[in-house]
Amino acid sequence: MKVIKYIIRRLTIYLLFFLSHILFPHKAYGTKNIPKKGPFMIYSNHISMLDPVFIVTTFLFKNSYYMGKEELFKNPILGWYFKAIGGFPVKRGTADMVAIRQCVNIIKQGDVMVIFPEGTRNQGNLKELQEFRNGASLVLYNSKAPALPVYIESRKKVKLFSFTKIHIGKLMDMNEFSSQKLSSDNLNACTQKLKDELEELMKN
Repeated sequence: MKVIKYIIRRLTIYLLFFLSHILFPHKAYGTKNIPKKGPFMIYSNHISMLDPVFIVTTFLFKNSYYMGKEELFKNPILGWYFKAIGGFPVKRGTADMVAIRQCVNIIKQGDVMVIFPEGTRNQGNLKELQEFRNGASLVLYNSKAPALPVYIESRKKVKLFSFTKIHIGKLMDMNEFSSQKLSSDNLNACTQKLKDELEELMKN
């Protein structure tokens, strides 16, 4: 059964790769920064429901997973689709430790976890980040994984045939935070570091 699910997932992702480049054209920059091996956490700004598709297809040959609000998985068709490309539900607005543990397990098994620290889509100025939440930092702390910033750039809301740029930053060693004692101050400092690095990538 696992093999069948894996095959279906990979076929779905390859199909999305071709369809998304036609319907929602996008190009990745900085692909040389993609680690050749080893698990890591991708974190990105969040501007549309297509963001997971952009990232999953950009990191086509990586086994990547991401979280989505649990409401999306209640719809049978959407739920199947999101799960097919590596999605799993999270309860927004709460400390969903079940989802956090799943993120950590994904990284520890050697795969890639995709997280949107803003928690919700940006409905305002797309050139500015919203407030980051500490969930990504908690995943990094417990998994001891490095982090890879990704900036999804669009001049306006993503629409059919609009062009989107995917900027990939450099892998960040987060050991200065994951090696310390777990505390609110440590998590806040880690979260600020993630935000600062992504804002720097947005300037380039």
